[in-house]
Amino acid sequence: MDDFSEGEFAPLCVPVALWPAGAQSERGAPPFVRLATGISPLGVRLRSALPEELLGVPLRLRIDLPPPLPYMPDAATDADGGWQGELVLRALPKEVVVRDEAGERAELRQLALNQLSKSQRELIERYASLRLLSDE
Repeated sequence: MDDFSEGEFAPLCVPVALWPAGAQSERGAPPFVRLATGISPLGVRLRSALPEELLGVPLRLRIDLPPPLPYMPDAATDADGGWQGELVLRALPKEVVVRDEAGERAELRQLALNQLSKSQRELIERYASLRLLSDE
């Protein structure tokens, strides 16, 4: 089990909506909503834990990556000169060790991304590399 650390994730602060991957549609079931605090091509870090019943349950998630820099260089934007950060991904919840003033415990606070397309992986890598260069 990994530690819940700041290490390999680019900083992020956006809501993420999650549904069990086998659900008929997103319209039928209310999503689990959590705040994403970090992202990498391997996963998403969450501010608060998911319910234990989701352990091992494949999830679909919607996340909209904000522009990683206040001023975006032309090489980081799409053909229209804008940033397109909306993603629909698949992931598995992952337990990590959380250490705080209450002690040490395992919580479902990380999502292991899987089945990323080439364009999804490239967008996350581009976001992470630019965000890690930012001083904000």
